[in-house]
Amino acid sequence: ARAFVQFFGSSARESPDYGKMADGASVARLRALLDEPHGGRVVCGGETDERARYVSPTLVVDPSPSSQLMRQELLGPVLIVCTVPTVAQG
Repeated sequence: ARAFVQFFGSSARESPDYGKMADGASVARLRALLDEPHGGRVVCGGETDERARYVSPTLVVDPSPSSQLMRQELLGPVLIVCTVPTVAQG
């Protein structure tokens, strides 16, 4: 979360360096994936605004491998981090 603030300032929404989504439908698609019961934890972000075509930089930790969040191509500012028991299994 600190890295987001360092790069975009206190508000990614207001930053000239942070782009918008292509359209409201793209925002709605990401919102649906984040809202589904994916079993992970949203560490930061997750805010959306379809009218403004905005999705905040979002970090999700350990969603279920079978969730749509893991199975779909996200095409947006969502980073997923998965814990693995060993490097060999990663």
